[in-house]
Amino acid sequence: MNRRSVMPRTLGVRLGGTLALIAILAAVSTGSLITWFASTNILMAQQNLALAEFTRDVQGIKSKATVSGEPWNALEVLDGLVSSVPSSSLDVGRMGIVLPSLGQASGGTLDPRQLPATFRERVEHNARTAPDFSRETVAGQSVFVVGTRKVVTLVRAGSEVGTVDAFVYAVYPFSAQDDQIRALSSTSIVLSSMIGVAGAAVGWLLARQLTRPVLELRRAIEQFDAGVEPATLPANTVDELDGVITSFNEMSEQLHRSVSELKDSEERARRFVADVSHELRTPTAAMVALADVLGHAEAPGPLRAEAGTLISSSARRLANLTEDLLEISRFDSHSIVISKDVFDVKMRLRDLVEARFPGSGIEVHSPAGLLLETDPRRFDLVVSNLVANALRHGLPPIVVDACPMGPELRVSVTDHGDGIPAADVEKVFYRFFKSDSSRSGDGTGLGLSLVLENIKALDGRVEIATSPGETTFCATLPRLVQIDEAERASTISP
Repeated sequence: MNRRSVMPRTLGVRLGGTLALIAILAAVSTGSLITWFASTNILMAQQNLALAEFTRDVQGIKSKATVSGEPWNALEVLDGLVSSVPSSSLDVGRMGIVLPSLGQASGGTLDPRQLPATFRERVEHNARTAPDFSRETVAGQSVFVVGTRKVVTLVRAGSEVGTVDAFVYAVYPFSAQDDQIRALSSTSIVLSSMIGVAGAAVGWLLARQLTRPVLELRRAIEQFDAGVEPATLPANTVDELDGVITSFNEMSEQLHRSVSELKDSEERARRFVADVSHELRTPTAAMVALADVLGHAEAPGPLRAEAGTLISSSARRLANLTEDLLEISRFDSHSIVISKDVFDVKMRLRDLVEARFPGSGIEVHSPAGLLLETDPRRFDLVVSNLVANALRHGLPPIVVDACPMGPELRVSVTDHGDGIPAADVEKVFYRFFKSDSSRSGDGTGLGLSLVLENIKALDGRVEIATSPGETTFCATLPRLVQIDEAERASTISP
C-alpha cells in the first residue's frame, strides 16, 4: 500500500491538521481555565454564603442550657439548644446538633451519623471553635458540610453546674452549582469542538490559498518545455511565494532564452562547419590539382607558370580564410580585447586606402580635425572589409565618407553596382552568405559577418541602404572627441 495514502503528507492536510490541533488545544486550554475559574468562583460564592449563614445560626444558638437534675438529661439540653435555631435553617440547611459526651444524643433535622465519619472525627477532635468544612457526597448528592464546636454552660436553679461540648453540623446542597458547572463544561466542550472545526476549515482554506501557487508551480515545472515558450505564473500571493514565482518566471525565461540560444548556436555551428568545409574544399582541391600539374616534368612552361600563379592565389585565399576563421572563433569564445586610442579619422582613412587598396580610385571624404576614440585595428578591419566588399561586388565610383552625427561618427561606403536583392538584405551579415551570381566572387563569405561582430564590439551599429545602381553600408561608432589644438599632436595616433 502506498505510504502516502496511509499517512497524508500534503501541505494542505498538514497545515489544516496543525491549525485544527492548535485551535483545539487553545480552545480546550482556554475553556478549561475559564471553566475552572468559573467553577471555583461559583463554589466559593456559594460556600461563603453557606459559611456566613452557618456562622450566624451557630451564634444564635444558646450558650446556656437549663437542667433539672443530675445526671443531666441529654434530651432536655438538646431541646433547649434546638429551640434556639431558626426554623428556616432547620428546614433548608438541614442542621443538627450532637452531644457526644451525653451518649451521642442528637437533635435537629440532620442526623450526624449520615455524615462521613472522617469529617466528624476531624470536627470533634478540633480544639478550635472555628467552623470546619468540606465538600462531600451524601446520599449520592454533592453537598457542602460544615461543622463546629460550641461550648454550652449547664445551669441548674440559677447556678452553673458544668459545661458540655455541643457539635453543630449543617449540610448545604450544591446540586444547582454542580448543574451550572456541568453546563459550563458542556458549553466549553462544544465551543472547543466548534473552534477546532473552524480552525481546520481556516487551515484548509489557508493551505489551499498557499498551496495553489505551489501546485501551479509544480505543474509548470512538470510541463516545462524550454523549447516552446517560457512558463509564466502570476505573482499575486504572499511576498515569499511571489519571490519564488518571480524567480521561477525569470529562470524559465532565462532557460528558454539559453536553450534557444543553444539551439541557434548548434544550428550555426552545424552550418558553419558545413560552410567551412565547403570553403576549404575549393582552394584545397584547386591546389592539389595544380600541384599535380607542377609535378609533371613534361608540362609546358606557360602551363606550369599559370599553375604556380593559381596555387599562389588559392594559398592566399586559404590564408585569408584561416585568419577570418580565427577572428570569428575569438568572437564566439568572447576572448576579444578592445584597445582604444584617439586618432584623426581623415588621416586614418586616407592611409588605410593607400596601404590596402592602392590604385583602386577610391574616394575618401572626411572633414579635417575629426577625432575618434576607439580601437584603431578594428576600425581599420570594419572599413577595409566594407571597401573590399564594394570592390568585389560593386562598381565604381566607390566612395568612403566620414561625417559627425552628434556625438557619433558615421562612416559610409558606397558602390554603384546592381544593388542587393531585397530578400538578401537581412542575410548579408550571415557567415558564408553570398548573394546571387551578380554579387558573388572569390571572397570567404566572412567579411561582412566580421564587420557586424566588430561593430557590436565597438558599441556601434551598421545599416544597409540599397537600390539598383547604388549600395551603401553605414557604420555608426560612438566616442567622437573634441580636444584642443595644443593637445592634438601628442594625442593623435599615427
